[in-house]
Amino acid sequence: MPDLRSVDSRLAGLEDHLKSVRSRTSDDVLRRELAMALMELSDTRLALLAPVAGDKRTAMRVPLGGVLTGRTASGDAFDCGLHDISIGGALIETDLPLDKQ
Repeated sequence: MPDLRSVDSRLAGLEDHLKSVRSRTSDDVLRRELAMALMELSDTRLALLAPVAGDKRTAMRVPLGGVLTGRTASGDAFDCGLHDISIGGALIETDLPLDKQ
């Protein structure tokens, strides 16, 4: 799975740049072309973060990052890296073997 936070961040930067270019131009044809590119970029970002067929998640992913402290079913604490969250859960990374139930 790609690092969604990194990809989304890069796409957001590109989106901001295109918006800036569009705001500085007075050429109507160029403005329309940039608007179409921005719409496609927005759709691409949505497709990247939206759940796909067969995905366990049914809600939009939100790319985040950081280190969290998790708890096992028995209450033991462990550190983990956070990749993204959704209403249905979070994608974490840890060295601890976790039960996938």
